[in-house]
Amino acid sequence: MPAQQALVIPVSCVEAGRWQSAAGGFVPSSRTHYAKARAEKVRQVNVSMRADGARTADQTEIWADISAKASRMGGHSATSAMADLFEQHAAPIEAYVDAILPIDRQVGAVFAIDGEVRGLELFDTEPTLRRLLPKLVRSYAIDAIETVRAKTKAVRVQQVEAFIEAVAAATPERFPAIGLGTDVRFEGPSLTGGALVTDDAVIHLAAFHLDEPKTRIFRRSHSRRPDTDDRVF
Repeated sequence: MPAQQALVIPVSCVEAGRWQSAAGGFVPSSRTHYAKARAEKVRQVNVSMRADGARTADQTEIWADISAKASRMGGHSATSAMADLFEQHAAPIEAYVDAILPIDRQVGAVFAIDGEVRGLELFDTEPTLRRLLPKLVRSYAIDAIETVRAKTKAVRVQQVEAFIEAVAAATPERFPAIGLGTDVRFEGPSLTGGALVTDDAVIHLAAFHLDEPKTRIFRRSHSRRPDTDDRVF
């Protein structure tokens, strides 16, 4: 974002049942939304931006998906908070974080679960990837914990290459970013994604595999609620 400017950033709430502020400000989180839900939210926003230029996602569906995931994973939260789901499965999640470490000059990663590519995260510099990798691993790990039950399948190099090629082949659509740079959005067969590009550099690109294509268009909600601290960008 530009220096010395205030920006309004559209976000989605990931705690349905808390309707009052619990703190006076925001602090960095050690997690982001779980990968499967991130994929669906990106798809929704891409459809919305193509339709009317608004960065809109279905808030009700986001809450319902968190509730359903908690039920499947045997969790409980008094306020249906995504954070509680991560905390209840902290031990196996952190085992993934300890096992998946960055290597020298690494700026991106492809994540696979049970032999299937689920997503790609790419950054502009090695320090950025190194700082954010644990947060991203947690995002995919909680999906892996829910999905993997017994002996897992290994992903093949050809699958990774095919996914990267599909991302590269997707037709990009460019929009002004909320702050600096260009917001690049793209869709393809069974994939969705977006990237922030500034000064000809890809600051962050995220691409996700979609289990099935959807076409629903999400319109802006006019419901109001007090600010909450646990939100996902």
